[in-house]
Amino acid sequence: MKRTNLFVSFMILTTFFINASVTKTINLTTPGSLSSLLTAEEKITVTDLTVTGIIDARDFMCMRDELTLLAALDLSAVNIAAYGNSPANEIPAYSFYNSSPTFSKKLTLKQCSMPNSITSIGSYAFGHCYNLNFGTLTISNSIIKIGEAAFFGCKIKKVICLNPTPATIGQQAFDSGTGSGTFIFVPAEAVDNYKAAWLGYTIATEKKVTINNPNAGSLAATIIGAGYGTLSSITHLIVTGNLNSLDISQINSNMSVLTELDMTGSAIEGNTIPSKAFYFKRTIISIKLPTTITTIGSSAFAGCGLLSDLELPLSLLSIGNNSFSGCSRFTGSLKIPNSVTSIGSSAFSGCNGYTGSLIIPNSVTSIGNNAFKDCYGFNDSLMISNSATSIGDNAFDGCYGFNGNLIIPNLVTSIGNQAFNGCSGFTGKLNIPNSVTSIGYAAFAGCLKFTQLNLGKSIATIKFDAFSGCSGISKISVARQVPPTIDASTFNGINKESCKLEVPIGTSSAYQTNQNWGLFIFVSEVDILNGTSELVSNRIKVYHNNSDIIVEGTSKDEMIKVYGVNGVLFKELKSQGVKMTIPVEKNAVYIVKTVCQAMKVIL
Repeated sequence: MKRTNLFVSFMILTTFFINASVTKTINLTTPGSLSSLLTAEEKITVTDLTVTGIIDARDFMCMRDELTLLAALDLSAVNIAAYGNSPANEIPAYSFYNSSPTFSKKLTLKQCSMPNSITSIGSYAFGHCYNLNFGTLTISNSIIKIGEAAFFGCKIKKVICLNPTPATIGQQAFDSGTGSGTFIFVPAEAVDNYKAAWLGYTIATEKKVTINNPNAGSLAATIIGAGYGTLSSITHLIVTGNLNSLDISQINSNMSVLTELDMTGSAIEGNTIPSKAFYFKRTIISIKLPTTITTIGSSAFAGCGLLSDLELPLSLLSIGNNSFSGCSRFTGSLKIPNSVTSIGSSAFSGCNGYTGSLIIPNSVTSIGNNAFKDCYGFNDSLMISNSATSIGDNAFDGCYGFNGNLIIPNLVTSIGNQAFNGCSGFTGKLNIPNSVTSIGYAAFAGCLKFTQLNLGKSIATIKFDAFSGCSGISKISVARQVPPTIDASTFNGINKESCKLEVPIGTSSAYQTNQNWGLFIFVSEVDILNGTSELVSNRIKVYHNNSDIIVEGTSKDEMIKVYGVNGVLFKELKSQGVKMTIPVEKNAVYIVKTVCQAMKVIL
C-alpha cells in the first residue's frame, strides 16, 4: 500500500511540474544580449518572462524563435534601442511572426505588455499571433505609426486611442483575420478625423446610457425622450423594464455603434430572443441576457464576429438554428444549461475560440446538423447527452481538438454524415451501441487514433468513407448476424491484411463471401452477443505436401481463395466439406484465405 501511495504522489508531482509555469525576470544592460543570458534549459521551459533594461531587435528575435513555450511577456519597463533597419522606440517588424522561410507564428504567446516609451509598432509585429489576447488595447499618445497587419489575427475586444491626432496605420493593422472588424474608441472631438484616416473600422466615442423602459415597444422613444440624443451615438446600454421584438429591432438596426448591452434587469415578450435579433451585429462585444429567457431564436446572434462575452441563462430550453454561427471570438468554456432540450442546426458552427471540454447535458435529446462544426478550439473531452437520439450531419465535423474516449449514448439511432469527420484527437475503443441502425458517410473519417471498433447488433448500413483514414484501428468486432451494408471505401486506410475482424458465431461465411467485408483477411467467429471473445475458428488447418496445398476442416460451400504473395488471386474454389487438395506451382509463396483465417504457405 505504501508503495502505491508513493507512486501516486510521484505522478501527481510530475504532472504538476510538467504543467506549471516557469517564470523568469531578467535585466539587460547590453541590447542584444538576451539569448546569452538564458540557459539552454530556460529557452525551452520559460513560460512567463519579464524583461527590463535596454533591448533591441535581436532580443525580440530571441523571444520569437528561441523561447519555445513563451506565453506571458512583460516589456512595460524596457527601452528599445535601434538596430539595423529597426529604429529606436519601435516594436520591430515581425517581432513575433517569422515570414521566412517557414511562416512561423508565435502561437504560444497569450499575453504581452508593451513599453510605454514606444512611438511605433512595426509591420506584422504581432501578426498571426492568434492566441495573443490583448482584450482592450490602448494606443497611447506617443504612438504615431502602426505598421501593416501589426495586430492581424490577435484577440482584441476594442481599441482605445488616447491621441486626438490619428497615428499613421498600415493595411489590416487591427484586422481579426476572421472577417470581423475592430471597434475603435477615440476622443469625442477626433471621431471625424479618425473616420477619415482609419478607413474600414468602426469609430466612435464612448456614450453610456442606463434606461428603464416601462412599456414594451417604446424603447427608442423612451431613450430619445430622456434626452440621450440619437440612438446611433450609444455605445453602452443598460436597459430594464419590458422589451419586445420591436425594441430588439431598434437596438440592432439603429444603435450602429453599440458595443455592450445589458438586459439582465428586463423582461422580453415571450421570454424569447427573436430570430435574427442581433444578426450580423458586427459592433457588439458583450451581451447580458434576461435571466428568464427560455428560447434563443434562429440566427439570433449569427455573424456577431466581435461578440466574446455572453452567458446562457439557466432557464434556457431551446437553442435555435444558426443561433451563434460565426461567433468566433467566444473564449473559455461553453456552458450549456441543464435545462436545454435541443441544439439546432449550426447553432455554434464556427465558434472556434472555445477551449476545454464540452458537456452536452442529459436534457438534450437532439443535436442538429453542423451544430458544432469547426469548433476546433476545444482541447479536452466531449460528453454527449445520454438522452440524445440522433447526432446530425457534420455535428462535430472539424473538432480535431477533442481528446480521450468518445462515448456514443445508448439511445442514439443514427450518426449523420461527417458527424465526427476530422476529430483526430479521440483515442481508444469506439463502441457503436445496439441502438444505432445507420452511420453516415465519412462519419468518423480521419479519426486516426481509434484502436478498436465495436459495431452493435442493429447496425444495418455504414456508408462510404465512414471510417476512412482510421488507420489506428487494429480490430473490428461486429455483432450483427447479417453483414451490414458497406461500401468499398467504408474502411479505407485500415490495413485489411492485419486488422482482425470478429463476427458472430456461424456468420463467418456470410461475411467472407460479402464483396466488401471479404476484403478482410483475418476473420474470426466470436461469441459477441454474450460478451465473450472465444475464438471458434481453430477447426481449419492449412498445410502443404511439397506440391499441393492441403485445407482441412472447412464446411461445404465455404469459399477458399489462394493468393500469390503479390496479392493477385491465384485460385478460388468452393469447399466440398472434405480435405481439399489444391495443386499449385512449386518454389512460391501463397496466402490461403478461408472464411475464418488466412495463412501463409511456402513451397
